[in-house]
Amino acid sequence: MSRPCPEPSMTVRVGLPDLMWRIAHGARHMPPADLAFRTVLALGALVVAAWMIHRGEVGWPLVVGVVGALSVAVDAVELYAVATVCDHLTEPESDR
Repeated sequence: MSRPCPEPSMTVRVGLPDLMWRIAHGARHMPPADLAFRTVLALGALVVAAWMIHRGEVGWPLVVGVVGALSVAVDAVELYAVATVCDHLTEPESDR
């Protein structure tokens, strides 16, 4: 007799320390050149936005800030996913 499938849940509860640990774990699996490029891109967006604000502009720094924030968010999700997959692949068969 088959068991009914559990209801899928779209809610994921993660504590901040666990989130940071998984992102750091995922960063260890990323090639150094890729990680350096993403870091330079995020820092570049921050520097450009600050420079534009210093020049007195209003609209473009907001656009650059949003693009930089989206870049960092996508990177964090990707690193979290890599760490989760790594943990799933390395856990023993009996735990699955």
